[in-house]
Amino acid sequence: MMAQVMQPLPADARLVSWQREGERLQAGVLSRELDPRKYVSAFEGHPSLSAVVASPATDGKGMLLDFSLAAAAAALEPAP
Repeated sequence: MMAQVMQPLPADARLVSWQREGERLQAGVLSRELDPRKYVSAFEGHPSLSAVVASPATDGKGMLLDFSLAAAAAALEPAP
């Protein structure tokens, strides 16, 4: 799963932390890219990681990515 998180990110991105609790996955990433919109757009259309919120890290040197795996899965389910 973490390889899927890193694949669409900028070339200089480095995973510095991660935590998964149930259907929630958080990943801390260091990169020179500091625009949260670029991180969100990188996962648009991804089958399991499209529900993501990107927030600048408190130290200003990276990004915190917060994925809702349940929301992404629900978006892919066909309507009844």
